[in-house]
Amino acid sequence: MCLGTSCDYHEGSVEVYLVRSPLVSEDPLDPSLVSHLRISISGSGIDPAVEVFEFNKGESSTLADIPSGKDVVITVEALTSEDGYAVSRGRSLPLVITGDIDPVEIFIARVGRFSMTPGYGLSRARFLHASAVAYDGRQFIMGGAAGGTPDAPSSLLRSVEVFSPTDGRTEYTDCSGTEPFCLQKPRAGVAAVNVENGFMLLGGEIDTGLTNDIDFLNEATGELEEWDATGLERKGALVLNHDDYALVAGGTGAGGKAVDKAELVSIDGEIIVMNMPDARRELTGSVSGDTGFIFGGYGKNDALVKGFVLFDFEQKEFSLHSTKCRPRAYASSVTLADGRVLVAGGLDENGEASRDVDLFEPSLGILCQLGSMRRARWRASAAALKDGRVLITGGLVDESTPTAEAEILDPRYLTASGGCSYTSGVLTSVSVPGMRVRRYGATVLVLGNGAVAVVGGLDHNGMPVKQIEYFVPEEK
Repeated sequence: MCLGTSCDYHEGSVEVYLVRSPLVSEDPLDPSLVSHLRISISGSGIDPAVEVFEFNKGESSTLADIPSGKDVVITVEALTSEDGYAVSRGRSLPLVITGDIDPVEIFIARVGRFSMTPGYGLSRARFLHASAVAYDGRQFIMGGAAGGTPDAPSSLLRSVEVFSPTDGRTEYTDCSGTEPFCLQKPRAGVAAVNVENGFMLLGGEIDTGLTNDIDFLNEATGELEEWDATGLERKGALVLNHDDYALVAGGTGAGGKAVDKAELVSIDGEIIVMNMPDARRELTGSVSGDTGFIFGGYGKNDALVKGFVLFDFEQKEFSLHSTKCRPRAYASSVTLADGRVLVAGGLDENGEASRDVDLFEPSLGILCQLGSMRRARWRASAAALKDGRVLITGGLVDESTPTAEAEILDPRYLTASGGCSYTSGVLTSVSVPGMRVRRYGATVLVLGNGAVAVVGGLDHNGMPVKQIEYFVPEEK
């Protein structure tokens, strides 16, 4: 499909090629469902260009007078009719359209369900890896393990893979030598912090045990530097990214014990070590405004920790708070569009998967249980969708059985007051078609184009997963 023919100073030209995955049975451009394509080109300071074409497989269509400039986003939607709803969608990251002809590949996938990305996703199956989104919208998948278990990982990796949501493919280097985009040492359970021009990688587990080494990965050049300073020896720390700082809290230290310290990392890489109110490992948390919220986990005596911790990024202070919500480890949490934090699932004090859904209200400083998931699960993946709903997928339903089931929670109309004594509204949950692979311990990120990527983890045989599964949410 070719879009655009004008090439003067004010207009650009671009050739768009639609990429689909051969690994899914549901064709995103199924002629029995799709009759039209809607092309939208938008960007800062330009008038959007939108046109609807009849869809005829194998033919090209032309959209004239494409506005040129930088930070231009191209959206392709497959429609049921000329003014119907979108069956499938693909969207680029911000790009530059010039007077030259710019070829762009856009990965298009079904709306409201998971699709496999083109190829086989990752080049190396992995778990206990770090995952972060770069300034240009690409996802960096760093380190991890290719064997063993979460408690005893083996075949540690130093490779970094870069996933582009525009074409759905990964860039990989095997790291057998001194190639770019490779860690100094193979390690798993590393914490990745967004800093100026790249990522700072702290701690983790190497072949000889825990490490306090710090690497800096320049996301633009691929150069890796070993940081002069060292950090704390731990793995599995919680990372809370704020505007100018990131808090790296808790985790597992020497002897498998919970860590009671945190590192406050500034945008320029300066590190301050701080004492937490209590020790926590297998914790969860998220950021609400200028407040970091920390919940759950195991403490110094390997007992579940009650209450929650708040961190004030402005005052740089911790505070401990009580709650009637049941303590759990391995829970999932996300920040909603209105600033509240949702906590879902986890492993409870009886060692069973939990269905609990709790909501932290920052304006009141309270954490209240406000509903349940359809499926009890722990080590699940959660992502806050842009419309305020939350996608929950995967996880373990008992001690060792993963699920591929997915559900969307809608907490938008829930409110709490009076110290959790009064709530209004109902938490709704809707099942959506699940993933192709049953997995737990995967990383999940909302990408720059609005889609959600679920990466890696362990499957029902305890084997690392290669596949990246891609969820395109509805847009209302």
